[in-house]
Amino acid sequence: REVERLVTLWLADEGPNEAERAGRAAGEAQGPSPDYQRRRQEKYAEVLDQTRKALTPSEYDEFLKAREERKRPHSDSTEPIAALEKVVAAHPTLYLGWFNLALAYQAAEKVPEAATAYEKARTLEDEQKLADPSLYSTYGIFLYRRGDYARASEMLKRALQIEKAHPYARRYLQLANAQVQEAQTGRKILEAAGDQGSDAYR
Repeated sequence: REVERLVTLWLADEGPNEAERAGRAAGEAQGPSPDYQRRRQEKYAEVLDQTRKALTPSEYDEFLKAREERKRPHSDSTEPIAALEKVVAAHPTLYLGWFNLALAYQAAEKVPEAATAYEKARTLEDEQKLADPSLYSTYGIFLYRRGDYARASEMLKRALQIEKAHPYARRYLQLANAQVQEAQTGRKILEAAGDQGSDAYR
């Protein structure tokens, strides 16, 4: 029951408006499929169990408290950030600790800190072979919203390699690729204009 409650809270971390609009434009049904939701819940239960085993009972309680606090609407981010920083300082290879810290920093609009924490979580996810598509999707969306479309595309592609049915990753990848293509087209136009300008002075 406790795992189910925590999974339900965790599922709320993704729900991007841009992805939903892209889905509507593509004529896709709203919302993830039941099979996708089941796999996602199973993956979170797995990484949550890994976290529980890595921490003492009191540390685990503090981790859960910090996680729930960071998700409360209009809550002060100072306490959950401090608690999560304490957890990862004591357990620097705790994947879910870094992932939650990245989300906490992001909610507090601490962009450089969030980027560092996301990258640490990504490294640990890869080293520990966790195959967690939600990290790559969430990180990719974070990068997209910061205008790093090429890097966002890399993360979102990785999410879809792990979970082909990931709805938000698929939709955001379409958006990121469109931005990358637009930038490439713009560069070609500028380069062509530059060449023509150079010819005029020869």
